[in-house]
Amino acid sequence: MRKRILLAVAAVFAATACASGGASGGSAGSPVLLAAMGPNSGPEYNPGPQSTQNQYQALADAWNALGGINGHPIKLEFHDTQSSAQTAVTIAQKVRRSGAKAFFSCCFAAESQAANTPLENSGPVTFNAASPLPTPANSYVFDAAAPASTGYTVIQKFLGLKQWKRVALITDTTPGEDAARDAISAGQGTYGYQLVTSQIFDVSATSVATQVAQVAQSQPDAIVLFSTGPQVATVFSALRAANLANVPVVLADGELNRAILAKFADSFPAEVYAPAAYYLVAPADVTGDNKAVLDHFLKAQGFADGQNDNVASYLVDDFGVVVHALRALGPDASNEKIRDYIQNLKGYQGIGGTYNFSPADHRGTGGEGWGVVRIEGGTLAMKPVTNPGVTALAG
Repeated sequence: MRKRILLAVAAVFAATACASGGASGGSAGSPVLLAAMGPNSGPEYNPGPQSTQNQYQALADAWNALGGINGHPIKLEFHDTQSSAQTAVTIAQKVRRSGAKAFFSCCFAAESQAANTPLENSGPVTFNAASPLPTPANSYVFDAAAPASTGYTVIQKFLGLKQWKRVALITDTTPGEDAARDAISAGQGTYGYQLVTSQIFDVSATSVATQVAQVAQSQPDAIVLFSTGPQVATVFSALRAANLANVPVVLADGELNRAILAKFADSFPAEVYAPAAYYLVAPADVTGDNKAVLDHFLKAQGFADGQNDNVASYLVDDFGVVVHALRALGPDASNEKIRDYIQNLKGYQGIGGTYNFSPADHRGTGGEGWGVVRIEGGTLAMKPVTNPGVTALAG
């Protein structure tokens, strides 16, 4: 589903005066070390303000501005995976030796899975930003983000609410897309739509005219385009050429990423929709510290007021859960105490909705708060078109 996120030192330390109450520990004002990794070089690197390093640093800065960990500033130590799983293993070993209280692993499954192995049974608590990965019961591996299946379920429900009977499905050859095809196909009877064609294209293809010709021939009421990456622009061009630009298109949740969409925002079909996280479909419900952190995160990425996407849903609540646990336990808490606290945490309210963890459920959410937004071409403005949970159309 998904891919890719400074206050001055004086300001950080000044903010500690605003610290909230809770368990204490450590020498006064001593930093609390948190570690993160992601691609800062190599083919997976996303340079600029939306780099993984900048995104995690923005979260540390945002929480420091809210008092850090009971008066202790967060010190973030970032490690470059170099887009390599082997490098990720070395990083995990360094993090374990460093004494970091938590480790944030982003954003590609191969690197995160490699790093999980040496940390799974001993810690520190590790939060992945790669939703397909397992989070074994009683392990130190967590992921406070909706499961990959959320996007499929949201699309099924939305097709039913819109009463689109004839649906064309377009997916790509990326490993794992078969799950999307199976899920959307399986929803036909329950949600009242029929797949009139299912087309697959290679992500490296410069033309998808053959596949789109089959879509045009099927005369769909709507098109589900489940593909994540810049290759979606190639499909949009083919839809225009085939006189299908007025047929509604539903994208994958992972495609709701401004860094991707901005590259072809001026070539959108007339109606474009996508599954969207709770904070996008119920923005008025995101308040207090959650709103302050989200606003800081978006501003650090270079977003103007009102600009947003799904990326925050993969990262922000992971960080927030760790801060919540350390404020409750104190900065000297052991790996085991932090894990036990989080895996028994109930009713935690994040930007992604309400989380209820358990020893057997290290995700804490099934994506129940997700909905659908309509994305305007050009501006990429987003408007909620369903309620959270996709049980009713908005308005």
